[in-house]
Amino acid sequence: MRKQKFDEMQHAISLCMKEPHTIVEKWPMRRQFSSSYACSQEEFDLLQSSGHSGSERYVEWKWS
Repeated sequence: MRKQKFDEMQHAISLCMKEPHTIVEKWPMRRQFSSSYACSQEEFDLLQSSGHSGSERYVEWKWS
């Protein structure tokens, strides 16, 4: 947030970060564990093939 200067951007265009987020969960790429190994492995493989690194963050904005 500091690197992208969110605080300056918020004042410049009259936006603020929305809390709580409502569009996506906080860590949408986090692996969800299930009771069966096969399902968990399938989910892991799917996440690995998605091209996401897992460190992406989402920010919802609202007009201030």
